[in-house]
Order: sequence, then C-alpha cells, then structure tokens
Amino acid sequence: MKKTILVIALLFCLKSQLAAQNNCLPGNLYNNNNWLDGFGSIAGLDNGDYIAGGSSFNSSNNYRQMFLVRIDACGNDIWKQGYGDTTEYFSNVILHHQPGDNFFVATALHYSNIIQWYTYTLIKFNLAGEMLWMRKYWAGPQKSSPKSVVQTSDGGFAIVGFNQNFANDYSKIWFLKTDGEGNIEWDKFYGTNNNSERVYQIIQLPDDGYLILGYRSYPDAPTLKTWLIRTDAQGNILWERLHGNNFATYGVCIIPIPDGYMISGIQYAAPTWQIAGDAYLLKTDINGYMQWQRTYGGQYSEQISKIMQLPDGNYMCMGSNASWGTVGSTDGWLFKVSAVGDSIWSKTYCYDTLVAMYEYFYDFTTAPDGGFMIGGFAVRPAPTNQDAWIVRTDSLGNACPPYNGCWAVGTEQTPPFFEGGQGGEQVVVYPNPAGNTLFINATHLTAAHVLTISLYTPQGQLAKQHTAPGGATLQLATDTLPSGIYYCHIQVNGHAPQTQKIAVIR
Repeated sequence: MKKTILVIALLFCLKSQLAAQNNCLPGNLYNNNNWLDGFGSIAGLDNGDYIAGGSSFNSSNNYRQMFLVRIDACGNDIWKQGYGDTTEYFSNVILHHQPGDNFFVATALHYSNIIQWYTYTLIKFNLAGEMLWMRKYWAGPQKSSPKSVVQTSDGGFAIVGFNQNFANDYSKIWFLKTDGEGNIEWDKFYGTNNNSERVYQIIQLPDDGYLILGYRSYPDAPTLKTWLIRTDAQGNILWERLHGNNFATYGVCIIPIPDGYMISGIQYAAPTWQIAGDAYLLKTDINGYMQWQRTYGGQYSEQISKIMQLPDGNYMCMGSNASWGTVGSTDGWLFKVSAVGDSIWSKTYCYDTLVAMYEYFYDFTTAPDGGFMIGGFAVRPAPTNQDAWIVRTDSLGNACPPYNGCWAVGTEQTPPFFEGGQGGEQVVVYPNPAGNTLFINATHLTAAHVLTISLYTPQGQLAKQHTAPGGATLQLATDTLPSGIYYCHIQVNGHAPQTQKIAVIR
C-alpha cells in the first residue's frame, strides 16, 4: 500500500458519493467489427471535426488493423475505417495533422506474416480516409517501431522510433527524415553499445533543429533515465541531457514553453517490481537543464501521458490513474496544475461505474470554449471486451448533463490531494532516495509558517515526526529508519498535506 488507511477510506467515501451523482456514460465508444479497439492519438481539423487513430486486435486470428475514425464536434462518426488484412499487423498508430492541410499522416509499426519483417510505415491519407500512399522502412530483421511523426518546415516528415538490430538485442533510437512523398533523405541512429535506448517523441524547433525525448536503460543496474537530445537540422547532436533518480524515470511527452520545455511521464521511487509509479512533471530551461520536478502519487499507479500549456500559463495534464477513480481499476485522468506544478483540480473518468473495468487516456487536443477532446479506450464486460473511447469536456473537465446539447460527458472529482501544496506553499524535499538525512527546503517561507513533517510507512504507521518554523532548510534524521519506502507528509499552517514518496537506502 502506498497511502495511509485513513486517506484510502476518505477517498473511497468521496468516490462513492460522486459515483451516485453521475448518471450518464462519459463520452462515446467506437468499434471495428467488435474487435479489441483503442485510440492512441486524436487531432482536430479546421472545420471542427476530429480524426482519431489507433488499432483493432482480432484475437481469433491474432492480427491487428489500423483503425481510423473521423467524427464531428458531437461525436457522430462521419466515417470509420480499418486498414490491413490477415497477412499484416499494425500497432503503435500515431497521427499527425498540420492546420490548413487537406491530408493527415499516420505512422505505425508494421509486421508482415509473409516475409516476417518489422518495418516503420508512413501513410498519407486525405480527409475522407482514403489512402494516398504508403512507405515502409526496414533496418534489419529484429523489431523496429516508430513512436512519433511531425511534418517539417520543408514539407517533409521526421519520424523517430526504436530499432533493435544491435548486439545483445539492445535497441537504439532511429531517426528518419523524408521528403513530402515519404522518400528517405537521411537517417541516423542514436545510442550506445552497452545500453538500450528508446524514444517517445520528436518536435521540430524554430531553427529547424529537433528535440527528441527518449530514455536510456542500463542493463547492469535497475536504472532507467529520461534522455533529451537536441540536434541541428541534419540530425547532428548539439547536446544531450539525462534526467531521473536511481530507479526509473520515463518522460513520455514534451512541449515547448516560452522559457524552456515541460516533460511529463511516470517515475518510480524504488525498483519497478516493488511499487507502482507516480505521475511525473519535469521543467527544463531551453538548454535542457532541470529547473524543477514534481511527482504525484497515490496508492496505486499514475501516469501523465500528455500535457499542454493553457492560455493562463497553467498546464492541463492527461493520463490514467488507479488511485482515485473506480476502486480496483485504472481510470482516465484529467488534472490541472499551476505554472509551478501545484495541483488545482483533478477528475477521473470511467465509462461504467457499475463494473470495475479499466479505462485509459492516451492523447488529447483542444475543443471549443476551452474544452478538451480526449482519446483512449474503455475495457468492457464480455463479449464486447474493449472499445475505442473519446471523451469531450469543457474547460473544467465537466460535465453531465449533455455538453452543448450534443455530447454527454461524465466526471468524478476529488480535491487536490497529491504533492503540490496550496497557495504557493510548496516545499522541496531531497534527496530521493535519502541516506541518513532528509532535507526540506522551506527558505521561501517565513517563521510564521509552521511546518509539520511526518514520515509514514506504507502500512500507515508514523515513523518520524518533526515540527519547525519555515524560512530555512530543515533536516530530518533518517539514520535510525530501516531502508524502504516512506511517505513524507508536510503540513504548512495546518493546510492539507503535501505528500511525497521517499525511498530510504543506506
């Protein structure tokens, strides 16, 4: 367990009350031949429609189609189409649409049962869903899978993914630059010979260079770090940065902001087989150096899959969590944080509150009036099993009854409850993992701010407590504590506690 029994009981009661108030099914479901369907990306079109893309798995003959749907602003499907036959396998489908274009592209892992090759594919479609061309890229018999595609300033495309055709089955990042017809202009590999590297996203910068977000795993140690690579327009590395703790830190989404970059993902404060992960935010400057990082954790696992900056300077985070929604399952998750990461509000989304099933969000984009259109999938009882899922919200993540008279969206809300503090009272706790001493930086507060610092075991037992005024960096001795996971609760003037998961290792 990752939270105290008291907090779990309180959240369960709040969840039960809210579930009783929610009498509509959130969002719309879409299926392809009643297979196992899911959306991995969604993009808005100039006329207010949306394109959502993912894959459909046919469990009876073990093949997977690309699944695309175009919907109007009310969620009605204009067309939906599966691509691929029993000789093919499409997965990791990612869409990209540039405003003003009359086409969109999709990149996906493609596997042929006939030649038994894994290839990148890049496919261009018109807005009616008709395939204009398909290009396949091969770099050896072992697995290759694309993860991100963007249209470049010269009208071509930049694709990144991983390629596993290296010694010891290690993987490296594979970057392909194509022209507007998908013909390769150049490609590069990034990685080492002693580690495995993979990738999540690429963005092109104003100087036509690129920023690549990936990770590096170390086979000789249980460590995985976020890897940020800055290149010039030809893909030559200008600088690279590694971020993370001594365990696992996955940065899965990066966005440019006026003074740097914001990265979201998931972080583990112990070996991944011991605990669930926490949602993770990392703010860097324009050179990739960390300015601050935050984790948001509950009893089970949370992840921020995508993040966007809002006009007010705050951030909307989208992903999934298993701690504050339907008991016993993972729910879609939307929450807002301030410019420095303080939680503002949080809402979870499940398609059916009567049955504890699993729902995941993977991508979102803006909707009218400051709202959001979110894509993912919802697991359902047999025989349906799993459908692709789109939820539309207003700017606050609301609500039932139907939104604008055409789209029913159900929400469940809990108050800010994780690391973040309130009213600018956020304090920084370090190092993590801790050795003999834990430091609490409260120098931005004054002596009028009284801090109560408590360490709890995962079973909810108080292991250590200390009260002191702010205005200084406080120290809490941990040399008498057994090595393990603890929850550091910090109250400032009695406000709702900031909570952070801490590992003590000596």
